[in-house]
Amino acid sequence: MAKPSFSFDRPKRVPVGKFFTLCLTSIALLMLDQKFEAVQHVRSIAASFTFPLQWIAAKPVELYEHISLLARSQAELKSQNQTLQTENIKLQIASHRNEALEKELGELKSVLNLKQINFTDSVAAEVVSNGSNPFSDLLVIDKGSESGIRAGDAVIDRNGLVGQITQARRYSADLRLISANELLVPVAVARTGVRSLTFGDGNRISLRYFPTDADLKAGDILLTSGIDSVYPGGIPVARVKEASKASGTPYYQTKLEASSGLQSSKYLLVLSQKPAASTATDQP
Repeated sequence: MAKPSFSFDRPKRVPVGKFFTLCLTSIALLMLDQKFEAVQHVRSIAASFTFPLQWIAAKPVELYEHISLLARSQAELKSQNQTLQTENIKLQIASHRNEALEKELGELKSVLNLKQINFTDSVAAEVVSNGSNPFSDLLVIDKGSESGIRAGDAVIDRNGLVGQITQARRYSADLRLISANELLVPVAVARTGVRSLTFGDGNRISLRYFPTDADLKAGDILLTSGIDSVYPGGIPVARVKEASKASGTPYYQTKLEASSGLQSSKYLLVLSQKPAASTATDQP
């Protein structure tokens, strides 16, 4: 049995004669290129013919590199644009939040200063809920009987009268706004001292029975008169926006603007009622 041949594993040998022939040809071409200008001229002509081919061959590579660079640039610009838009949104939100916080801080400082200067026997509170109706005339504050708050206490903000406590729980209380239906507030015109009553009409307050023989005009400020046992005197209640005398009625037709932020104030001051003086005397 013949043994298989493994000649394909052996390295092929280059013929020595062919190798020397190639070397001699290369040397001869180098010498001709150095010695004879005709050869250089032929090479220049050949290069002029081959240049368009080289230019055409290089263009696909350049085009590919240009397209790749353009695609990368567009992707980077798109990513940078998205990043800048995101940062812009964050900065706008942060700016709005800072404005809101500054407003709340100013409101809180005003209420606390009011407490220290004018109403020492009072409790600072914060509105925590207005129920499901954003325009509800019943709010909930975060202080209750544990803080000394009782039903009937008057409530103010930094600008004026807000309402009255109707129910006090241990850690919270219900606040009824002065704009609530049929809520009465005894008032007096700051300029003249003429007394009257304001009425709640749902989302606003009105001055229904102010006689036309009394002096009233737009711009007048209505203050609590203090003749009842609920609201201390001198607290701003409303400003008269319009006051006109209508024929056939003895009362002014008026439009009022509440002094306080009924639906916007967050920090409030609850004024504790003074206990009624006892008429009994101690027995010796």
